[in-house]
Amino acid sequence: MAITKNLKARRNRNTVGSMLSMDTADSLSKAISENEADGENNDSVKRVKISSLRTHEDNIYNKNDTEDAIKELAENIKKNGLMHNAVVTQRPDEGGYIILSGERRYKAYEYLYNQAKSVGDADKMREYSALPCKILTISVPDERLRRNAEQLYLDTANVFTREGIADHEIFEIVSTRYVNNLMLVYNMSEAEAKNTLRVGIQKQTGIDRRRTIDRNMRIYRELIPELYRFLHSDESDVSKKDTLMLTDFSVDEQKIILGVLKTLSSYKIRLGVTYGERYSAFQNKVYEISTEDERTRKDKLRAIALACEDDILAYVRAQNTTARSRDADLTAEMIMRRKYAKNIDNAYSQIKKLSSKRILKQIKSLENSKNDDISLVEKLNELERLIREVKSQL
Repeated sequence: MAITKNLKARRNRNTVGSMLSMDTADSLSKAISENEADGENNDSVKRVKISSLRTHEDNIYNKNDTEDAIKELAENIKKNGLMHNAVVTQRPDEGGYIILSGERRYKAYEYLYNQAKSVGDADKMREYSALPCKILTISVPDERLRRNAEQLYLDTANVFTREGIADHEIFEIVSTRYVNNLMLVYNMSEAEAKNTLRVGIQKQTGIDRRRTIDRNMRIYRELIPELYRFLHSDESDVSKKDTLMLTDFSVDEQKIILGVLKTLSSYKIRLGVTYGERYSAFQNKVYEISTEDERTRKDKLRAIALACEDDILAYVRAQNTTARSRDADLTAEMIMRRKYAKNIDNAYSQIKKLSSKRILKQIKSLENSKNDDISLVEKLNELERLIREVKSQL
């Protein structure tokens, strides 16, 4: 795993190649711009077959790369040419190249190649079969830091220039990742790493994100890994404000809270509209005791958690009982409907032997009556009475 929660134990003095041995995000950002701006005729820029390229598994900036956005970029490239090279790297013992900067350009080239192939345009296929790339060599003294070094380049190439700042979800992930990687790769203190990120953002946007960075790092540092992962998953409905509040609780208390949140999440569909009520009730009770002394708070939290989980399970059990009862009622109704249908057939066959327009009319009226007017049991009883009358006349 590229980033661990136990950062202090892993901090070492390391430098990462020529591109990652600089002191600030600003200088790294400038170097990235220079890499992308190198002309295609530059000796350091190579045309790499798109079949040899693959996207980086840690790139989270591509969530807005819709099909329409790729098509728009492709049309722009077709009209104006490629404005910036992609930046790629190779990993030891792995074939092909990993994209550090230029995933959308790669997808646009792929789109243009497939478009040319569909019409049999061999010249355009050759043109778009390979993407101009600057190949970056990342040297690390410890291979466990390679992903961290790649993430630094990936984030620096994106967070100051694209959705990384505007998108709150992306920025929460990237800000902690960026700070942690600066600490690991450059041996910076947390304060130095946060300031490096803050200065880089402020130069690009004019906005001071100091408080946001501090909040994100506090959440990352103070929450146990299991709770942190849950709160950042699709299962969680916990707000950012409440997430920050949970950092006030001890490790054991966070485990208790996580247990209830998981129980609520696992029964969310079964709880239906009552899920929101139960979630809010638990959240409010946790919030009420968040400022209490930890020595007494833990016992209260256990009691709250136990009551909440008992309430959830009792509701689910009651639902199961209701469902079984409903199934039993449906089964009984189905038996009666089959019996009713059988008796209707029997009645018609008997009537053929007895020309009784009056009884025939009554049976047809009974069959066509709606359940709102007469219950199935009443219809069945009336039908049996008519059948007996038919048999007695026979």
